[in-house]
Amino acid sequence: MYEEDKNITAASTRPSQYLVWCFLVVGLFAYMVMLPSIYWLIEMSQPKKTGVIEDLTLVEIFRIKSVELATGVMFFAVGASVGSFLNVVVYRMPRGLSVLFKPSFCPQCSMKILSRDNIPILGWLWLKGACRNCKQPISLRYPTIELITGIIFLLFFFVELISGGSNLPVRIINHYKGVVWILLYPKWDIIGLYIIHMTMFSTLLVWSLVQADQQRVPIYSWITAILFLSIPMLFWPELSLVPSSVFLNWNLLLNLQQPHILFTILSGTLSGFTLYGIAYSLSCLSYLTPQCNAIRHESLFFGLTLVGAVLGWQANLLIFALFALGWFTLLLTTNRNRFVVLAPFVFLCATLIHHIFWRFLSTYYLGLTT
Repeated sequence: MYEEDKNITAASTRPSQYLVWCFLVVGLFAYMVMLPSIYWLIEMSQPKKTGVIEDLTLVEIFRIKSVELATGVMFFAVGASVGSFLNVVVYRMPRGLSVLFKPSFCPQCSMKILSRDNIPILGWLWLKGACRNCKQPISLRYPTIELITGIIFLLFFFVELISGGSNLPVRIINHYKGVVWILLYPKWDIIGLYIIHMTMFSTLLVWSLVQADQQRVPIYSWITAILFLSIPMLFWPELSLVPSSVFLNWNLLLNLQQPHILFTILSGTLSGFTLYGIAYSLSCLSYLTPQCNAIRHESLFFGLTLVGAVLGWQANLLIFALFALGWFTLLLTTNRNRFVVLAPFVFLCATLIHHIFWRFLSTYYLGLTT
């Protein structure tokens, strides 16, 4: 009888706990996002002041920083949610399972995962790393990938998005920066660049994880990624920052007034083919892959061609140089099996490092300026 009363009490308190959490979330969102947004809309309807930063009070500055903090948390949550989806893709794609039309399930007992248990990172912690149904352990890799993806989204939220594109080459950095001037008064070019680049990094992470599991990356995944990221660039030229004609002055030879986006994408993809051929040859010469088994280098081939198409052949050269440095370091410090697993992640890290310092590297080593 006592156990029944305790269960009834627990069930009755659960809705009240949810209600408290809802009030906290709504209140935090209202204070950090809605109130400042309404405030700025009212300000826009009134005569403009002579200054911007000088006219802000301490409370207004605090609210702006609060909005940036809250928005950063939301971007981290979005990134972690994307990471949760990437875990599904990594598991299902090599096995030919649907990644969209089948709900999440436990790989051990095939039981559907409840929505409250499927919250990125927190769901794993609440379950204490074990399935609610069969009690089998859930790999630590799941929350780790969610955390890494969230960090990547949050990192470039600061480095690329609300900084006004301070890491991007050729493009003029936005004079007005921050959440208010980039997101509340949308600057769609920098927002589009952020979405394209985060999609690229998410794709590279998926391919690296599939390769680490010693599974084949399906070629349709590469074709889909190339088309999905290239087509928007064809219709939105601002997403292609560095034209292929830089260095060679091909625009003058072809008598073109604007860089040809399709040619930029194709030349970047071709640079991926070329650089992969170099890496593959070095791999065969060093006996890293028995009988030159190219399957173990699929993620590198796909990654080089995708990065070349999105960022351009100039960025591909710098990324490959960083990758080669990490590659040879890994070659000297680990065995063949670990090298095959870690090499795709070295390329991913090289791409991340390049993207953070893209403007500096392009200006210092390639002479690209606005």
